[in-house]
Amino acid sequence: MIDQLPDPGFVVERSGRIIGWNRRLETLSGVSRDDMVGMDGTACGILFYGDERPPLVDLILPSRTPPDLIPYAILELDPGAVSAEVHLPCLRGGAGGLVLAKTAVVTDRSGAVIGGIETLTDISAQRSAIERLLSANANLQQANRVVRHDIMNELTIVLGYLNLAGESVTDPEVQGDLARASLGARQIQQLIEFTREIRSHGTVLPSWQQLDKVVAAALKNSTSCVPTVTVRGDAVRLLADSLLVRVISTLLTDTYQRGGNLVELWTEEHGDHLCIIYTDDGDGIPEYEKERIFGENFDKVRGYGLFLDREILAVTGITLRETGDPDRGAHFEIVVPAGAYRILTGQEVSGSDWVVDL
Repeated sequence: MIDQLPDPGFVVERSGRIIGWNRRLETLSGVSRDDMVGMDGTACGILFYGDERPPLVDLILPSRTPPDLIPYAILELDPGAVSAEVHLPCLRGGAGGLVLAKTAVVTDRSGAVIGGIETLTDISAQRSAIERLLSANANLQQANRVVRHDIMNELTIVLGYLNLAGESVTDPEVQGDLARASLGARQIQQLIEFTREIRSHGTVLPSWQQLDKVVAAALKNSTSCVPTVTVRGDAVRLLADSLLVRVISTLLTDTYQRGGNLVELWTEEHGDHLCIIYTDDGDGIPEYEKERIFGENFDKVRGYGLFLDREILAVTGITLRETGDPDRGAHFEIVVPAGAYRILTGQEVSGSDWVVDL
């Protein structure tokens, strides 16, 4: 059976003695099964590393090496299975390489552990490709920063000359043209600034963020008039992309552009998910636009807005939809799946601005 495995592997009995060594492992190690079967698992350490370190499979065998004595970078640790990344010096004729070691228990019909199996998958090529990709991405990011900086400098010069030109002419038509040109240049500046903000989307691990503090940050950072916001309900933390504050900022901007002055935001837990409700008193969204507003090309004046908000939230499985009555303002629902939210206790909310008018 062990020879049917797609990767090099060996089997040990409950005591740790090797009882199986497949052909792929013979090829990888250069040692035949006849030489290894019957040996203690520590013989693998001598073969692979030059010392008597215990094999990873010992972690899942009763009465074997304690976990704190296993010298491996553990990736996953479950009662019946362990995986780790290991540098194997014997790979590639002594040049070494990275392998993914996986183990699992072997049980009898009653479920009792009678041994374990360990496989070794060479992931050197994959890791090398990832490292090259990360390096290329870092170079691109550096180039983007330089180009973005230079464009912003040139736009500052353009805006300065447009302002000077506006002060030196009296023709209303020309002044209007200059004002529109200045507005276009400022919109370009905003787009360039947005590319700076969005560059980390999907490349930085999600983090736990307290919702009320995200709302407060969105209000503080707003560059335009914002509605009055009332937040109520349970205080929560969300596991979300670092751009979560931009999602709230976009909703506030959308409310303002639809003529809204008041926003209410609260949370409701339904079964295994949390629903964050955002309502306003602005113009309602017609039925035929409830899905179109999230389209990539919905509104060229307001930008990508809600389209990107959905992309940002989707990183941790959060969804965004609009379900309001068109005659009663907007009603957005941010649906957070199980595992991506925590309802905070009173002690955890200490110092929070929750349940206040912002």
